[in-house]
Amino acid sequence: MSSRNAACSLRTTGTFTSSLANTKHIPSTHTLSLQQHRSYLYLPTSWTELQLRLRATLFEHKREIQVRLKESWNDKKAAWAERRVARQIRWTTRRLQSQHWWQEQQRRRKQVWQKSKSWLQRKTYNSRVMITEYSEQDWFDDWGRPLTSRDETGRFVNPWRSISTDGVHSFRTLWNWRWDRLRRDWKAFGWNIFRPDWESLWKLFRSTSLSRLTEKPNPTTTSCSRNTILQPPDQDGSVRMTWIGHATCFLQHSDFTVLTDPIFGRRASPYPNTPIGFAREVPPACSIEDLGERIDVCMISHDHYDHLDLESVRKLRSVVQLWFVPLGIAEWLQQHAQIPQERIIEVKWWDSVRLERDNLTQTWKVAQRYSLEDAPYHHPSLDRLTNPHEAWLTCLPAQHWSSRSFFDRNYRLWSSMACHFPSEQLFYFGGDTARPDSFPLFEQIRDYLARPIDLAALPIGAYAPAELCRDAHMHPHEAVQVHEALRAQRSVGIHWGSFPLAEEPLNEPADLLHECGVEQFDTVEHGAAVTIPVRGNVSEIAMSA
Repeated sequence: MSSRNAACSLRTTGTFTSSLANTKHIPSTHTLSLQQHRSYLYLPTSWTELQLRLRATLFEHKREIQVRLKESWNDKKAAWAERRVARQIRWTTRRLQSQHWWQEQQRRRKQVWQKSKSWLQRKTYNSRVMITEYSEQDWFDDWGRPLTSRDETGRFVNPWRSISTDGVHSFRTLWNWRWDRLRRDWKAFGWNIFRPDWESLWKLFRSTSLSRLTEKPNPTTTSCSRNTILQPPDQDGSVRMTWIGHATCFLQHSDFTVLTDPIFGRRASPYPNTPIGFAREVPPACSIEDLGERIDVCMISHDHYDHLDLESVRKLRSVVQLWFVPLGIAEWLQQHAQIPQERIIEVKWWDSVRLERDNLTQTWKVAQRYSLEDAPYHHPSLDRLTNPHEAWLTCLPAQHWSSRSFFDRNYRLWSSMACHFPSEQLFYFGGDTARPDSFPLFEQIRDYLARPIDLAALPIGAYAPAELCRDAHMHPHEAVQVHEALRAQRSVGIHWGSFPLAEEPLNEPADLLHECGVEQFDTVEHGAAVTIPVRGNVSEIAMSA
């Protein structure tokens, strides 16, 4: 499958549709009739929630959203214009630095950026998107961007699809899933599926050490040595991303380090020392001790057990300087991990935080916070000159849900995130997200960041069965479409090969992604590293093991 077929297409009607919607892996779009008369797994916890469900399922709610995107009619022309502007900035900077014209340098660089921004802002077009599920007008801003929103019960929602993506499944869906699995196992094993495997049961109740995990070395893991894999990048400003496993990535800059969704335990479960939950099939590429004595920022996308592990957070408490989390997780970190409030940065969608480095203490601290009201058109970093002692963190939307028990569903926000490194590289972290069928979410993210994404970490696993997972996770073919929508220069598949979260085989996501044939989007082995050079270098992003 080519990248052209995998790309998200804009039809003449103005709605965004998927060219792969009819394939056997990606079912067609939800219709409202499928969401009527469904029995909920979670019982309503209040009269308000019962009223909300009845209103949302028994009545049709259609709303037309006007989406504005600052794009050119010719994507290649826009990309070349951005490259030309960046090249002019580099040439001007080197020439003026050699002659020490600092004041003139600032003036001319600001002038170039103003020309670039005005050119991009003129290239705007409007598109109308039909929202078929219940929504409110104040869930979207004037540009059609989804805002951090709650329903009447106080739970967070995905504004473009508030009903079918709330993490609730019907008894019928769960029964069909278990019945299909029973039929598949019966076809493979016959009566043996009812006979206990005493050896497997003994392994479940054995010690919680990671020794048994080495019995399944597929996909291939790389033992993490502090002198090889986690060696800091060169002092030329490049960034090295090491995939530790699942959604845990470790990014190293000469002055700035970032860790994402830490889980180093053997089981994604509320009770990791019991057989409850998902056992890890492949151990993490390194331990927390291998990460060093200090990590500047830890980014957490949401509160699911395979992304927010209590034991790992407690071990990282004395190592991580700042925690960048969406709404609701700060209280959890303070209550369960005893992390001080001053070290937690809690944000909502489209919020940005500018960090500055203290030269005396060599630590990073919050210099300024920006919301969508402060920078409604583009990322606030475009209005500032490049500073080698600054870094930016941005919280962005995602289609997912949150829960750590039966009683706190969607009371904490979920998100994707972006990080601007001091040397201007832009990293996008997808966390755990699905791709909306008819809403241009990732086009809006790319449009707001207004800079080329140097590296994107996109989830590609936990997509089967599709009836259960398509509203919260992405199939590898859908991830290719997201890669094209973000216009990332390079993407790496994460959220696969570590935990058996769904029905697909452990290595199938990587195989399906390779079949797509997109050179800029691939997977790496556990412990492998991806190097992001300084923006403007001719060399491509390198892959190293």
